[in-house]
Amino acid sequence: MMHLRNIKTMGKIILLILFMSFFLAIVGYVGHYAAGTLAEKMTNMYQNRLQPIEWLNASRAESRRNEALTLSIFLSKDKSQQQTLLQTLDTHKKQYISLLNQYQQGKLDSTEQQTFAQLLDETQIYRNEWQKSLDMAIAGNNEAGHAYFLKNAFNHLETINKLLDDLVEYNQQKAEEDEKASEEIAIYNDRISMTITLLAVLLSAGFGWIISRFISTPLAGLLEEVHRLAQGDLKSRKVHEVYYKDEVGQLTKEFDLMANQLQSLVKNIAAASAQVASSSKDLTRGAEDATNVTGQIATAVEEVAQNAENQSAVIDKTSRNVEQLAVSITQIAASSATVTDSVAKTVTAATTGSQSAESVHQQMNSIESTVASSAQAVEKLGARSSEIGQIIDTISGIAGQTNLLALNAAIEAARAGENGKGFAVVAEEVRKLAEQSKEAADQIGNMIRDIQTETEKAVSAMNQGSQEVKRGAQVVEDAGQNFKDISLLVNNVSLQSNEITAAIEEMRTGSQQISSAVKEIETAGKQAAGKTQTVSAATEEHSASIEEILAASQELAATARTLHDAIAFFKV
Repeated sequence: MMHLRNIKTMGKIILLILFMSFFLAIVGYVGHYAAGTLAEKMTNMYQNRLQPIEWLNASRAESRRNEALTLSIFLSKDKSQQQTLLQTLDTHKKQYISLLNQYQQGKLDSTEQQTFAQLLDETQIYRNEWQKSLDMAIAGNNEAGHAYFLKNAFNHLETINKLLDDLVEYNQQKAEEDEKASEEIAIYNDRISMTITLLAVLLSAGFGWIISRFISTPLAGLLEEVHRLAQGDLKSRKVHEVYYKDEVGQLTKEFDLMANQLQSLVKNIAAASAQVASSSKDLTRGAEDATNVTGQIATAVEEVAQNAENQSAVIDKTSRNVEQLAVSITQIAASSATVTDSVAKTVTAATTGSQSAESVHQQMNSIESTVASSAQAVEKLGARSSEIGQIIDTISGIAGQTNLLALNAAIEAARAGENGKGFAVVAEEVRKLAEQSKEAADQIGNMIRDIQTETEKAVSAMNQGSQEVKRGAQVVEDAGQNFKDISLLVNNVSLQSNEITAAIEEMRTGSQQISSAVKEIETAGKQAAGKTQTVSAATEEHSASIEEILAASQELAATARTLHDAIAFFKV
């Protein structure tokens, strides 16, 4: 209970609401559960009992209708009529099978399953015998078919109808049982709902009464304390040893604190009223002394006014000098800014020159590599020319030998006489060809030697060019290094120039501040001169105020006596 008492008032109310809501939720759940159970029972009764009864009754009707159509076929002599009856019979047979399938797909208990299995067996036997009798009638033996039907199929048909009646009666019995069970569940749920509702009302009322007592009882006690305080009784208050943590408990705690402070305040006011009475006497004597001091203050104020006027003249001259100094510093700052801009441009130019020198150095290195590659290619060309010269010499030797062979062949052909004429002609042509090859080889040899001579000159020129490129690259590299040194030096100059500019800017700002301060001092001096006159007038007013203080001190003594009489109402 102590934990419940310490809960905040809003918490108590919310707790009461939650308590009642809990029971309301239970009642609602019970009602919902009861309604759901009844709905489930009703759905089960409809789906598993009433619908199967409907299907079974329809199956019985279809069975009887099929029996009547079968007898009509037996009695009919007209073939076309028999065919029409057969088509109608087939339609009703399919309807019968469909109804049985719907019933079979439902929730069948063991009894229904056993009866339905027997029904299917009898139906299958009946169909076989029925089909045989029907075939006889279609063949023209109506009487034999009818007799066979009555003897072999009719008993099975009666059994089928009996089984359908049994299933209908069984489902009707189960439906009645489900209805009684639903009524019993409804009665039980009504009793549970009423019991829980009554219990919820009683518990909610009891809990609400407890909550109201936790709130109203402390408030009644606090109201009594407030009534005594209104009567001025600060002495006979009830001492609360325990303060609860709800709003009423905190209110009681704050009320006790207020009452204690009020009691202390009344005591202090009583003591202060006595002190005020004593102080009013001292104030009267102090006012009389202040009258004498006021005259001395007036004399001192006049001297201060004269000194303020002298100080104002000196400050005015100083202000003009500071303004001139500020103008000079501003000019220096402008010149420094110009120097800074020039240095910055120099830094940019030096950086650009260094980058250009680096780019030229890279190009010179590229040219040197290209010239070296060209020299190597030319040297390879000279080597290939030498190889070609050797090949030409070989060709010349082969041509000489070929010429000798052709000459020998001509001699042999001449010795052969008439038979060697053809061979002599060929030998002559070979000799001519060998001479032409030798001449061509000699011309090519001369050209190769000229190429070798020019190649040597080109290699020499390229080597000299490579040396010149190397010297140029070294010069460019030295120039780039010089640009870097210049850039470094100019950067240092730029940094120093920036520092000088910043220092001059600080000097300019300081001079402006000094100028402003001097102007403020000048203004303050003028204001001081004016204030001294104001103080002089105020001194005269102060003298008149002291006389008013004398009268007020007398009134204060009277007020202290009235305050003492007023606090006598409280009992402390």
